[in-house]
Amino acid sequence: MADLKCKYCGKKFIKGFSCSHSPIKSHVALADGTHCVYCGDKFIAGFSCGKSPSKKHQLDT
Repeated sequence: MADLKCKYCGKKFIKGFSCSHSPIKSHVALADGTHCVYCGDKFIAGFSCGKSPSKKHQLDT
């Protein structure tokens, strides 16, 4: 996984860790165009993501 930062608190993005500044209460990565912002895994269209509100990988919120 790339070295991503949380969009809301600026700390290192760690999948599933809580973030009191985020509307979904967990870290959301800054968009880099390659990784899912919710789980940090490489983006693959149509694949599921357990951390995303829509349950699909997303490149941006």
